[in-house]
Amino acid sequence: MRQYSWTLMKPGAVPTVGLGTISDVESAIHRCQLKGIPSASWLVQELRKRQDLAGTAQYTHSMGKPDEWRFAWIEIQI
Repeated sequence: MRQYSWTLMKPGAVPTVGLGTISDVESAIHRCQLKGIPSASWLVQELRKRQDLAGTAQYTHSMGKPDEWRFAWIEIQI
């Protein structure tokens, strides 16, 4: 079973972390109400495209700007 350990990072804030299936990750993204993306499913698809051979992926929104945030995951085989 594939699980994802994920982290949402915003400057000046404690990172938010979680673990779950791809559906759980999408639900968590939706609950976070991240600005600057069309939908939670869009961000999941972007992360899937960016995922490297080690199973890690990261998306950065508005780097260096006040509304910056980063979302990263690593795929874990259980």
